[in-house]
Formats: sequence, structure tokens, C-alpha cells
Amino acid sequence: MTDKITTLPSDQVERKRLKGVVKELVDAQIQLDAAKDLIKSTLEVEKEKGYDTSFIKKLAELSYDIEFNEKKKVAAIELSAERIAETEILMGYEKDQ
Repeated sequence: MTDKITTLPSDQVERKRLKGVVKELVDAQIQLDAAKDLIKSTLEVEKEKGYDTSFIKKLAELSYDIEFNEKKKVAAIELSAERIAETEILMGYEKDQ
């Protein structure tokens, strides 16, 4: 196993690439912070309208799970089906057996 790098590289090309990576991570963190602020302000509005924010959060979590995790499940099933088909071809299995 190689040692992990914990110092700035002396190579200018690598340093420039690393700078881009750091910038990308900072931009992503800014987007996360903005999304958290949006969630917070949306929940505050719903709280003012009398909704229990835990109820709203749970609805959002369930909706996210349905939308996002179902897509992941479908992709996994499709990949599994491909692997089964490849195995059948490789091993010479007939589907009618």
C-alpha cells in the first residue's frame, strides 16, 4: 500500500488540478448549505401554517425514498437480470429447462 499524500505537490500541473478539486468541493458545500437553508425556511413556513414539521419531514423522506430508492432498486434488478442472462449464455443453459 502506498503512503497517503499529506503535503502540497511540487508539480505545478498537479497543484493546479488539486486546486480545482478543492474548489469543486467548496462549491458543493455551498450548494449543500443553500439546500439546508431552503429546507429550513420551507419548514418554517409550514410551521406557521400549523403543520407539524416532523410530519412534513416524514412525508418528504418517504417521497424521496420512493423516488430515489426505487430507481436504484430497478437499476440493481436490471443489472442482475443482465448477469443472469450472461451466465446462462456462458454456461449454455437453456431458458426452457
